[in-house]
Amino acid sequence: MTDVVLHPAIVAIAAAALADAPGVDSTDSVGPVDRQVHAGLLDEIVARRGPGALLEAGRHVDVVANEPLVLSLLNTDSPGLLFDKIDRLNRFLHSHHRHVVVRLDAEGAELEHRSTTGPPPSPMESLFVCGLYLEMLARIGCHNLTCSFPHASTGPRDVFCDGAAEEVPGDGTGRWLFGWTTFDPTRPLPGLDDVLLRNLPTDLTDRSTTGQVEAVIRVDLSRSWRLAAVAGELAVSPRTLQRRLRDDGRPFTEIVRSARVDAAKELLADPNRTLTDVGYVTGFSDAAHFARTFKTATGSTPSRWRAARASPSD
Repeated sequence: MTDVVLHPAIVAIAAAALADAPGVDSTDSVGPVDRQVHAGLLDEIVARRGPGALLEAGRHVDVVANEPLVLSLLNTDSPGLLFDKIDRLNRFLHSHHRHVVVRLDAEGAELEHRSTTGPPPSPMESLFVCGLYLEMLARIGCHNLTCSFPHASTGPRDVFCDGAAEEVPGDGTGRWLFGWTTFDPTRPLPGLDDVLLRNLPTDLTDRSTTGQVEAVIRVDLSRSWRLAAVAGELAVSPRTLQRRLRDDGRPFTEIVRSARVDAAKELLADPNRTLTDVGYVTGFSDAAHFARTFKTATGSTPSRWRAARASPSD
């Protein structure tokens, strides 16, 4: 069976980490590769720089910082929401590797990196993914990040502290204990408004209830919004919000669906955005959900919508 192809952004980060290694000068762009090729890339990083380089590989996220998918992940106001978004991304990409949140509180989290089918992630794969999580946690606002591997043969000591890896073990890397002292959300991100938000106004006082709901969810379409969460953002009770929307004649689910479809139309206008990226950043659960919902709303699939509106260059 053909192996799963990794997203180009993931491969680009690994390639950038390798390019930092002594004796490597190539910074050529890379595309999607399968798991076996990616594993070879990780092994090469370890051979040249040691396993700690995999925990620090997330520093190279800037090479894909303007990708809508990356901006969606970093446009997050809590660690728990980040983990939820990554989980949906893994499902959207049909990844065989997922994380399970074992524990989550105000000052840390414990996650397990596992496989849904086939062999488990290799120690090097888990190190690399853990490094990506560490970087994303730091960028969304977690301060004084630490990480330890409780299942490592060396014991549950910190292997990452003060932004650097320390004596990284070669085993037990699939269970991660993250810690942080404080969390302060860092949004908005540079580039986010141009790609996703479309300069939405922040003043909600002169809007209808429907307009207020649309403005709230459009700030983070890749989030799985629930009515209670939106009510919290608007400082009203869920029952009050539901009543006001009923008076407006717009059910909450319809507002969310319409906002996602409208945003997808905007992103589909850019031929450089893949259908996968468009579907994910606009909040659909998977490619089938994206295609089905979009066709119901517009009468056309996303790919046909894009093709019908493509105009030849003058």
